[in-house]
Formats: sequence, C-alpha cells, structure tokens
Amino acid sequence: QARAADAACAAAGWRRDEDVLVLTGPLTPVPADGVPVDLSPEPDDAWLTGYRHRGRPLPPTDRTVLVNAEDVVFASVRLDPPPAPLAAVARGVVTDGWLGVAAVTVEERYRRQGLATAVMAALQRWAAGRGARWVYLQVSSSNAPARALYRRAGLVEHHRYHYRYAPA
Repeated sequence: QARAADAACAAAGWRRDEDVLVLTGPLTPVPADGVPVDLSPEPDDAWLTGYRHRGRPLPPTDRTVLVNAEDVVFASVRLDPPPAPLAAVARGVVTDGWLGVAAVTVEERYRRQGLATAVMAALQRWAAGRGARWVYLQVSSSNAPARALYRRAGLVEHHRYHYRYAPA
C-alpha cells in the first residue's frame, strides 16, 4: 500500500527527498577513550550553536523540542577554549530501555578524528546506567561517513523512509 501511494505521488509530479535510514542495535557501552565528553541535562548556547540540523543552524524555537523528554542528555566535546566552537555535540534520550541518539554533529575541521565515536560511546555509557539495552537513530542515506561509524558500532538498518512534496 505504501509503495502504491509513493508511485502515485511520483506519477503526479511530487518530488522526493532522500531516504532516511532508521538504525537499531544492542547497546554496547565501551570505556572512555580519553576524548573529553561533557554530559549535561540542558543544552547551553555553545551546544545549540554547535548542532547543525540538516547542515543548517538550529532554529531558536527548536530548543523546546530538544529538552522535552524525561531522561535526556546533551553531549559536547570542547577542544579549544571559548569562544571557539565546540568540536562535537550529540543528544541522547532513554525511553523504555532504548537510547535514542540525535543531533550528532562534528565541527568540520575536527571530522575523521574519532569525536563522533567518543560522543556515541559516552551516550551509551550514560544510557546503560539508566537501564537501556538497545539504541536507535536516524541517518541520511547520503551520509556515508556516519553510516560507516554506526555500522562499526553494530547498528543495522531497521527500515527507511522518505517524504514527497507536492509540485509548486
């Protein structure tokens, strides 16, 4: 039924965005690797500035959505003194034994240095302390480096989705 609806939208000229992959796997906390990851129950201004939602700065109203959870944490890595931007950020939330990971962002000049791995590990250790056993996240299909990171972390594709937009 979903494929038929998607085909009908395509035939009507609705444009399609890229696939988003939903990945899941067992929580596998590993010891800290020396990267200084700070965890906080609230995002500060540096965290909010460091997060890039789909490559763009976070709209100011979205802070309310980010903190709207009972068991949420904001991870950050600072490698240079302020006012330099954070090197990496991420958000985690635990619900019903699952760690949901979002907002994983590494400042461009710090990419490919293990910072995303470090924040993922810190989030998993935090979640394990809260009884989580599983992890899930979403990633754009075009984000090959992130997909490789998550594959190394033992996450596999559960399903994928995309949106369609009506013609102008």
